[in-house]
Amino acid sequence: MPKKNDLKGINGWLLFILIIFIISAVRKTLGFLLYFYRKPLLKLAATDEALKAAYDTILNQNIFITIISIASLVILAVFLCYTIYLIIKRKKKAKKIAIIALWIGFANSLFQVIVTISYIPKLISVLNIIKNYSETTLAIAQTFLYIRLGLSLAFGLAWTIIWTLYFRKSKRVKQTLIEK
Repeated sequence: MPKKNDLKGINGWLLFILIIFIISAVRKTLGFLLYFYRKPLLKLAATDEALKAAYDTILNQNIFITIISIASLVILAVFLCYTIYLIIKRKKKAKKIAIIALWIGFANSLFQVIVTISYIPKLISVLNIIKNYSETTLAIAQTFLYIRLGLSLAFGLAWTIIWTLYFRKSKRVKQTLIEK
């Protein structure tokens, strides 16, 4: 059993989540930057006119959804960067900000799942354009997409709850994040 003094500093699980926050901040920033290039890149990769038309159908989403998607990426990236800064500086409020960042991340994931669910029928039609699949095959593909999204959301919720409890109950967090 570690002694009380051993549970101090940015080590152990606190170091692990700090690394995860850094990776997530980079991913969200890249996601924001690549958001504007995805449509031209996908259309360049398309091999025939039907596929290009199918990509147009999926990528021409509602402007409201586009604005919320971009804003959520920016807000999450900013919160993650701020959380990283506070943890490195060992600021007491890092605990609260980290928990907020975790829940913003989950809300972002929830929003993306809802948007994705709304686009599944379009995705299925794209699969049908690319290759004329049977109704059964398309139904199975659609079911697997829904299952995958459900599992992703369940994992995200579990992850958020576990790390929220860690930041609230951890002795290392209490003894490390002490600066005003």
